[in-house]
Amino acid sequence: MLNIKLSLILDLLEHILNDRKMSDREKYKKLTKFRDAYPIIWKQKFPEKDSEPAFMKKFATRPQKDRFPSLTRLKNAIRI
Repeated sequence: MLNIKLSLILDLLEHILNDRKMSDREKYKKLTKFRDAYPIIWKQKFPEKDSEPAFMKKFATRPQKDRFPSLTRLKNAIRI
């Protein structure tokens, strides 16, 4: 039973990686959720950061946008 579940989870991972209809952004989102849900399986498939798919690095290194730019401007104006 455990082998069947493991096999299905690995099939899911392979499907996400090889799906040509899915954009890299969608793959990144799904694989991030997969990595969080199944860290042991993720480490078996990708033992090092360098072995992860290229698009995982591309989206992971994007700078975070300021979520509240107007609030930041207001705080900076008050400090003056």
